Amino acid sequence: MFKKRLNTMTTFFILFSIFVLIATTVLIFTSWYEVKKKATLELQYINKMVSSSYASDLRQYETLMGLLGARLQERNVLKHPYAAQKVIRRPLETNPALAGFGIARPDGQLLGISYIPKNYPLPNLLEDKHARESFQETLKKRRMVVGHTYFVELIGKWVIPLRVPIYDDRGKLSFILTSGIDLSLSENSWNSSSFPNHIGIALVRDDNYFSYVSDIDKKDYSAWYYQPVPRETLSQLGSKDIRATGANTFDIVDRSGNKLLVNSTYDRDFHFLSITDVSYEKLYKDLYNQLNYFVLGIILFYLFTLYFYTINHKRDKELTRELIWTANHDALTTLPNRYFLQNKTKHWNDLHRNYSALFMDLNNFKSINDNYGHPFGDKLLIILAKRLKSVIEKHEHVIRQGGDEFIILTPRAPESIAQFAQHIIHILNEMVIIDNITLYPKITIGIAHYPQDAESIDLLLSKADMALYKAKENKIGYLEYSHKLDEASKKRLDIELQLRNAIENDEMYMLLQPQLNAGTLEVEGVEALIRWNNPKLGQISPDQFITIAEETGQIHELGHFALKRACYMVLKVWQETNTTFTLSVNASADELLHKDYLAQVLMVVEETGFPKDKLMIEVTESLLINDVRKAKEVLTALRLEGIGISLDDFGTGYSSLSMLKGLPVTELKIDQSFIFDMLHDEQNLQLTRSIITLGNLLELKIVAEGVEDEAQVFELQNSDCTLLQGYYFSKPLSETDLITFINNSIENEVIA
Repeated sequence: MFKKRLNTMTTFFILFSIFVLIATTVLIFTSWYEVKKKATLELQYINKMVSSSYASDLRQYETLMGLLGARLQERNVLKHPYAAQKVIRRPLETNPALAGFGIARPDGQLLGISYIPKNYPLPNLLEDKHARESFQETLKKRRMVVGHTYFVELIGKWVIPLRVPIYDDRGKLSFILTSGIDLSLSENSWNSSSFPNHIGIALVRDDNYFSYVSDIDKKDYSAWYYQPVPRETLSQLGSKDIRATGANTFDIVDRSGNKLLVNSTYDRDFHFLSITDVSYEKLYKDLYNQLNYFVLGIILFYLFTLYFYTINHKRDKELTRELIWTANHDALTTLPNRYFLQNKTKHWNDLHRNYSALFMDLNNFKSINDNYGHPFGDKLLIILAKRLKSVIEKHEHVIRQGGDEFIILTPRAPESIAQFAQHIIHILNEMVIIDNITLYPKITIGIAHYPQDAESIDLLLSKADMALYKAKENKIGYLEYSHKLDEASKKRLDIELQLRNAIENDEMYMLLQPQLNAGTLEVEGVEALIRWNNPKLGQISPDQFITIAEETGQIHELGHFALKRACYMVLKVWQETNTTFTLSVNASADELLHKDYLAQVLMVVEETGFPKDKLMIEVTESLLINDVRKAKEVLTALRLEGIGISLDDFGTGYSSLSMLKGLPVTELKIDQSFIFDMLHDEQNLQLTRSIITLGNLLELKIVAEGVEDEAQVFELQNSDCTLLQGYYFSKPLSETDLITFINNSIENEVIA
């Protein structure tokens, strides 16, 4: 027994050692890759900064010297060189990186230099072997020439010479304005003082001479600047073809034999090569600093391995129990999860010959997350989970399917499930206050029964899900599965698939239904209604595809299309009929509560040129109940922009009067269900009259929709309703038909 245990431990340590060796190797290679990658990114960033800053400085100096040359030309500097001292000194105050300015004739003779006293003997630049080449090159060009870096004895500084030819009005070379970048100063944004010490920087000319090298002693300047780049280095750079490719990262060995990681960038405008480098010695040190504690960690790990191995064995059973619980439960709500459901299916089927699945979903949860953030949404889910736990009994299970979806499995009798679903909706739809924000959650439930509707749990949940989506589509609280839903589900899937490209395929179009002044019967507004004609599915009702668009997130694209197209249509009608009227456009809950809705509306208004005071956004009362605070914020912002707010389907909700308090509503639309039978139902008639009276007291426009006969018109006129809308006057019209409708109305009015 002991030998067997010893062999087991030996095997364990051998395997463990192999693992540690592999892990160490992988860690070293991974760490080396990270160190080198970090260094490469740093080199690339600094190189880009150096290259762009140096090129930017050269452009600035070229412009400055061009302007300065023009001013000196105006002062006839060739005849009065010392009169220019004040002119050439002033730019040095704002450009301290420049060593000074000099003025030279085309024959090379300097006429004046900043801060050099009058009558001081000045040299001829053509006689200076370090200045001669760049001066001669300047005589042949019409732009600034950057010369070889050299020591100017007259001012006692190492400079990068800059020379600009100045031409007179006849195009004849007048003089050469010369300057130089002082390498002893740190004001230059591209020199080494601006960057980490371990980064080397070099600027190389096309003739392979250094213009600038960081971190070299002044005593070595001559060796670096008066000699070309070493042949060995040139051969390494040449093999990379760096001037052709523009940018490279590669390894080279410097003149001291040190291996460097190098990044280069070539500037094709000023023809210089920007090089940044870091030594591999520095990279090795970084790697060591990153790994030096690892070896100590391995030793300690070996010492404690056996100890922890013994202790952990005792904790295995407890940990296993915890893992099983974690695997079967949702971390956020602590409810059983889908894995639990899969594992318990057979056991559940063995226990219950008949049971029901209630598949429930929180309406507009995406909008809640978008507007208040996921932590807020998580808090809401926790509250709903607690409420669900409170409504179930011991022999029932409530499961979080994922996201905002929950499932209840119950063996209750099928005939009692509807009442149970109503009870759940009542409990879950109660007001919620989170972080001082008040919400009214809305739950929709789909129900399926085993084994009547399905013979497996997966199929049963699919049927319940089908019923859920149909309930959402019909805007009812719950729905039990029936076989008719299979066909409806297939049609819904077809609609969802075809909807994805409906706008792109130009299948969506807009109709406009007139709203007439109740007194004059003139058109004072139109309501924009979206329609969809699909080649495969035919004409599809908005009630079908709007719900699907909200669930799939396409409602924002549809809303943007509807608003923009309607604005252009109404502008065209105005132009053709010489009239103006209000445009009403519907907004869904997902649209209105989206964080970018206001910006999107204002963008469309600005793009189309549609007047804000002629635009009306229609919202439903149920939308406001979902999230009163957020809806109020958006509506108030719209109203401040001059856009009207219409409360649609007014009177159908349970808190219509409270909705009006504090909301910036400018118009009420009486739901057509009141108008339809108000002449045959005394209660509906009195409610309609009360709404009109209330609206008039609040100085709101009142729109009656669904007007279909003359008797309704007469009653609404006598009740002081503001606007009438319905098939009695006109069905929803195309742009052309609306123009004809308005023109005919105008002609009839003229004839009358």
